[in-house]
Amino acid sequence: MRGLGAIYLIAFSSLWVQIDGLIGSSGILPAPMQFARLSQSTSYIELPSFLLFMPSDLGLHILCALGCVSSIFLLLNYLSPLAAICAWSVYLSLIHAGQVFMGFQWDVLLVEFGFLAIWICFWLMKPNPRYLSSRIFLKLLEFSVTILIFKLMFSSGIVKILGGGSWLDLTALQYHFFTQPIPGPFSKWFHELPKSLLTFACAITFYLELLVPLAILIPSRPFRHIAALQLIGLQVLFMLSGNFAFFNLLSIVIFIPLLSFESFESNRHLDMTKSPHKFLGEILYLFISVLLVFLLLINLKIIWTTCHFESFLPISISQKINKFIDYQKDYHQKARPFLLANSYGLFARMTTHRPEIQIQASMDGKAWEDYEFKYKLNNENQILLQVAPHQPRLDWQMWFSALRGRFPERGWMLNFILRLLEGEKSVIKLLKSAPYKQKPRFIRALLFHYEFDNTNSEDANWKKVEQKMWLSPVQLNKKDK
Repeated sequence: MRGLGAIYLIAFSSLWVQIDGLIGSSGILPAPMQFARLSQSTSYIELPSFLLFMPSDLGLHILCALGCVSSIFLLLNYLSPLAAICAWSVYLSLIHAGQVFMGFQWDVLLVEFGFLAIWICFWLMKPNPRYLSSRIFLKLLEFSVTILIFKLMFSSGIVKILGGGSWLDLTALQYHFFTQPIPGPFSKWFHELPKSLLTFACAITFYLELLVPLAILIPSRPFRHIAALQLIGLQVLFMLSGNFAFFNLLSIVIFIPLLSFESFESNRHLDMTKSPHKFLGEILYLFISVLLVFLLLINLKIIWTTCHFESFLPISISQKINKFIDYQKDYHQKARPFLLANSYGLFARMTTHRPEIQIQASMDGKAWEDYEFKYKLNNENQILLQVAPHQPRLDWQMWFSALRGRFPERGWMLNFILRLLEGEKSVIKLLKSAPYKQKPRFIRALLFHYEFDNTNSEDANWKKVEQKMWLSPVQLNKKDK
């Protein structure tokens, strides 16, 4: 739980320094104005975000500050259950406010595990009475965490098989290290490993994501411990080979219970079976147990759907299971806004090329100067930096936009270009540098394709292999001005 507090603190502080430019009232996707409109017709149950009650830039900063404080409390093991509730509900609020900038799998993973962590903190707060409902609760909590880990890892392996392509011919890692969103200091070293070793590593990935998760379902301490250590080792390799925000650290924290759940029932020496509070305790444990069962059923539905298990079973059995799953649709829809049960699947299809968008400004439409981003690839001389666990969310979204290959007709990119033409300071602060101190008259964007430079040159890590126009020059019209 101290580890989770550290992850929360990283997530909140990383977002806080970017929040004005991303979703502030003058940012790329202004959240306060949107929530001011929604607050008139939307309830918290429909959209669980505290921004409904304080739709302003100040509200965004209060949420970030409150998240950081609760994270520190959790890290210091002070009022842990309350801190866990606060951190979870605030991060859920920011996910709904953050829109596309908060739509990453590790964001919803933090919320899903954060909810389970509330009850772990509740259990660890003090010795619990030894009555039946508390034991049922603990077993359900243990199984819920186990299922979350299984879902996270096994789904990631299954989607690679379903995605096919370079994963099935075991060549995916020959592309991964230079095509990932923000390569790290050792990414080029990993890329230059012998192809035979990278092919072997692809096969090991399937072993770690398909077979090892099955081992954690075996109710045997040695199997679970060995599986946990292997999964932790995989996350360490991910951290060394690239920048994936706080995902790898969060995954390691989530795997820790596989090593420690057996100790939860030890040293619980206090017997309160004759306590006058026994009845209230029983009711509370039973209520939480019912909630955990409800979430387990939804998670089993997600695993069934994501992994397409019906294709491995007789039609008659598959139809019965599908019929049972259909009964849960309404409950799943009601729980969806709280992100308590989510689907995962990382790197389903491996990108085999690296497009990069280069945004340029001009005062006369003839001489063009580059906007330079803090972390994404800007030019051939880009130094490979350790960025994680911080996540530069604009830089990540630029990577996704480049993969689409054409300028979008709607969405955040249009707003981003508009803010640059307006010279909006909060948005420009998200960048490393802008070409002009004043507002530019024109903006355009080029699309480059990069590869690692394999000539062992000390001057450049990258080389450009292709270039084309991505956005023709645009300017503010009189109405915009």
